[in-house]
Amino acid sequence: SPLHDIIADEIRRLGPISIARFMELCLYHPDHGYYETDGRAIGRSGDFFTSVSVGSLFGELLGWRFAQWLRENPSEPCQIVEAGAHDGQLALDLLGFLEKSRPDVFERLEFLIIEPSESRRSRQRERLASYAKTLRWTTGWNETGAPEINGVIYSNELLDAFPIDQFGWDKAGQTWFRFGVDLLNNGF
Repeated sequence: SPLHDIIADEIRRLGPISIARFMELCLYHPDHGYYETDGRAIGRSGDFFTSVSVGSLFGELLGWRFAQWLRENPSEPCQIVEAGAHDGQLALDLLGFLEKSRPDVFERLEFLIIEPSESRRSRQRERLASYAKTLRWTTGWNETGAPEINGVIYSNELLDAFPIDQFGWDKAGQTWFRFGVDLLNNGF
């Protein structure tokens, strides 16, 4: 695959790479990464399924809980911030609940999505087009423009998609080492 060749070329140029770098390329390469390419099936017949992919109930429950908190300051504008909204389905379920069942909260709401990936932002904008007036996107926390958030910051299944380093302990040498990825017979 093109991604295999890209990773192999990097290893040939730089030597073994960390597991974090390998994961970063596999998951987030702009053209070939797992989360960057369109058409990944999520749901019971896909690669994996989550509480979001089996129905709207999870988003509705979050909407109900968030509305309880946001009603504590009824005269203030409020924000909900989702970090890593994947395809936007959870935001859609949550916003749908608030619009229908908690219009007092929905009317004063700004929904902010922190998403570094342009391809995911594009898919999110498409899915959430009916809520365009309520939504705003940023690529990182520093771009939110808000010194404080009057509301809720949440994320679903984000930490498990972060590239990680893996370390081991060399008992004989009494030292830590970092695992990495190298090439062997053109395989990793």
